[in-house]
Amino acid sequence: MDLPEPPHEPSHETPHGPQPDPRADRLPDLAPDSLAGLQPELRHDLRPAPLSQSLSQSPSQPLSDERRRRLAAERLLERREAELRTANRRLAAQALDLADRAAAAERAAAAQDSCRQALAARDTARAQTEAIRDTLATTLHALHTLPEALAIFDRDARLVLANPAYIELFDELEAVQPGILYHEICSLLIDEGIAVPDGGREAWLAEAAACWEGDPAPDLTFRHFGGATLRIENRRMPDGGRVSRITDITEEMRMLAAIETIPDGFVLFDQEDRLVVCNRRYREIYPESAAAMIPGTPFEDILRFGLENGQYAAATGREEAWLDERLTAHRQADTMLEQHLSDGRWLRILEAETPDGGRVGLRVDITAIKAQQAALDEARQRAEAASRAKSTFLANMSHEIRTPMNGVVGMAELLGETGLDTEQRRFVDTIRSSGAALLEILNDILDYSKIEAGKLTLKRAAFDLESLIDETAALLRPRAREKGLDLRVDYDTGLPARYDGDAGRIRQVLINLVGNAVKFTPSGSVTIRVVGFAPDPAAETGTGTQSGARPGGGPERWRLHVAVTDTGIGIGKDKLGHIFGSFNQVDRTDTRQAEGTGLGLTISRDLVHLMGGEMWVESDPGQGSTFGFALPLDLVAQTGPAMAGPLGGYPARALVLDPDDRQRVHLLRLLDDMGIAPVAEAADLRPGDAAFLAQSLPPTRRDAALAACTACGAGPVFLLAPDAMTQGAEAPLPAGIAERLVQPPRRRTLERALHRAMDARAIPPAAVDRTDAALLAPLRVIAAEDNAINRMVLAGMLKSQNVALRFAENGAEALAAYLQERPDLVLMDISMPVMGGSEATRRIRNHEEAAALPPVPIIAVTAHAMPEDIEEFRRSGFDQALTKPLSRDQLLATLDATRQKRDGGGPL
Repeated sequence: MDLPEPPHEPSHETPHGPQPDPRADRLPDLAPDSLAGLQPELRHDLRPAPLSQSLSQSPSQPLSDERRRRLAAERLLERREAELRTANRRLAAQALDLADRAAAAERAAAAQDSCRQALAARDTARAQTEAIRDTLATTLHALHTLPEALAIFDRDARLVLANPAYIELFDELEAVQPGILYHEICSLLIDEGIAVPDGGREAWLAEAAACWEGDPAPDLTFRHFGGATLRIENRRMPDGGRVSRITDITEEMRMLAAIETIPDGFVLFDQEDRLVVCNRRYREIYPESAAAMIPGTPFEDILRFGLENGQYAAATGREEAWLDERLTAHRQADTMLEQHLSDGRWLRILEAETPDGGRVGLRVDITAIKAQQAALDEARQRAEAASRAKSTFLANMSHEIRTPMNGVVGMAELLGETGLDTEQRRFVDTIRSSGAALLEILNDILDYSKIEAGKLTLKRAAFDLESLIDETAALLRPRAREKGLDLRVDYDTGLPARYDGDAGRIRQVLINLVGNAVKFTPSGSVTIRVVGFAPDPAAETGTGTQSGARPGGGPERWRLHVAVTDTGIGIGKDKLGHIFGSFNQVDRTDTRQAEGTGLGLTISRDLVHLMGGEMWVESDPGQGSTFGFALPLDLVAQTGPAMAGPLGGYPARALVLDPDDRQRVHLLRLLDDMGIAPVAEAADLRPGDAAFLAQSLPPTRRDAALAACTACGAGPVFLLAPDAMTQGAEAPLPAGIAERLVQPPRRRTLERALHRAMDARAIPPAAVDRTDAALLAPLRVIAAEDNAINRMVLAGMLKSQNVALRFAENGAEALAAYLQERPDLVLMDISMPVMGGSEATRRIRNHEEAAALPPVPIIAVTAHAMPEDIEEFRRSGFDQALTKPLSRDQLLATLDATRQKRDGGGPL
């Protein structure tokens, strides 16, 4: 780049030589000392002549010469001064020239820097211009490719720029181009039929003008002739112009239309909890707040607006607390609550968080549901009152029936122990069986009432399932023997022993099924079959682990199947559907063969369902039936030592004589599992060996084997009898027989029988025959009973039991008798005049506590048989309860337990 020429300085030279610089006149004269810097010859010319030279001149011419010299010196001095001034001016001119040249150089350098800066600024401006041009090109390209229609108008409302999407809306009309006015475009939309306004032309144009003039400008919505719904949005720019956007909102309008069709109130809030949209129904639900429902309004402001207008009934008097609670519930992830409005309406509020952090909600008017619910609550209360009345009636009915029943059944039992002929005994047995049937009906009705009311509760405890099955079979065998039926038990010996469940209810279901089987089976057999299934770990945990424990370390759960199969009359397929119905029996005719309420199977099914199981039936007419149930039961681990063996241990060997090979092999396998070796023949017996003799053996062989046992001191000896051959089970056992066992014996039955027999052989005779004073002392019993017949029954049952019985006719007399002489046992009726049994018992317990006395056993003897009554008796201080009609066996068992506690300290 060429640098600019330095500025031209004017020259002081003339054709006649250099001319003095006029600026030199302004320079000061040079002092003599300033001549040191001049050239030597110039300095010499300027010196005056020496004085000696002046004195050496001729005296005759002193004045003239002196004057001439002086004048010459003066002229010379003037000439030299003039030269000096000239030189001074020349030097000054040179200095000024050098200064000018330096200034010119500085100005040239500054000018060069300015040029360089100007060039750099030019390059930067060019780059920025290119960048702006590129950005503008990109912006225009983006504007042209946007699907949305965009246009820019200047402050005079003239079109400056529009993208193709905007132009396309006007069907490429030539008039729509830069320079056209916004209002002209709106007119074209109407005139060309592009926009289909809902109102008239002028009204639409007025709305379009408002869309331009407003600040902020409202949006303008119209329908395109192609069917789409479009929205015009105008936004003001800083220079007064407008950016106009036309958007297709067809899908949005469809969504809004769908929201409007929702019959419930719909509302949507954004992440800042500001209203986005709500439907008309939402505004109708909250008319007092509708004016505040403007998009962008915070939810809290809408709530406060409603509070100010008394919209929320629950907020009256506690507005701020209510508002805090409502906002807290609103901000939870998922909300469902009920809201009571001041006009009496009820709303169900459902709210959830949207994926973007907003809140969506529904308001459902549940006023009608609330009214129905209130009606249902009222009906429920009436039903509960009726249920309570029914329960009270049943309890009172049970009490009133059981009281005289106690006299009927008790007297029949006492009468049966007297000398009666055959016909009289049949009459007494009829009375006893009828009383038992009536008691069973009462129990069924009470259980059905409890189940129907949903108040029957289960009592879970550890129990031995095999023992429960054996005990149930033993209880029903006498009834089966009366009909000549063989009652069998087929129990899977591989099952665990103890489970957790309600043993009493399982026994009730089993007694019901086996009792029905015996009832409807004229001949043949009834079989109780029990199998079980271990838990499937893969099914429960999703793994192949062989552990039976449930997930979470819970107890192992087994599924047990109990089936009762008979060879009875069977049931037709058409009657199986209602076999479990209430008050239903298979035979509904007047000639039905069995009595009963028809509630047994219904109660059994409901009990099984209550325990988490299921019940089924399979039957064919004439082929018998199978009723079964499946129960899930938790296995109870053995926490203590196993049952101790008998005193002296089990026998080492045992003889088994049974013509039935299957039965014999089964028994030998059980004995082998117990570590007892077999003995082949009676001749091989040794002292201490056990023997099992089948009742089906020929009498001569059985007697010979029994004699061999007696001769060698073997024992104990057991008699094996199939159930059908045990009709004489109540008769005394033959000499030398320890116990009669039903074939095939269960393992636990066999263990208990050996336990009892071996313990009896190990106890010294003196211990059995002792007659000390403790055994001879009568048991002192106070019996509080206000009914004379019941006192007679109780006295008859205890007549031969070495009991010192003292009666009291009410609780007050019983309390006085107790304080007078402390008894061994108190039998206390509940409902008595003057003082009831519960109050008397509480006073006895208070006295014992105050006097630090050990509690005397108090047994409730009552006709109140409801389970809640029994629990209440226990809470009142009773040790246990016996329900009327009294069972003599239960009463005597209670006396024996009391005597053992008195004499040996055992538990009651």
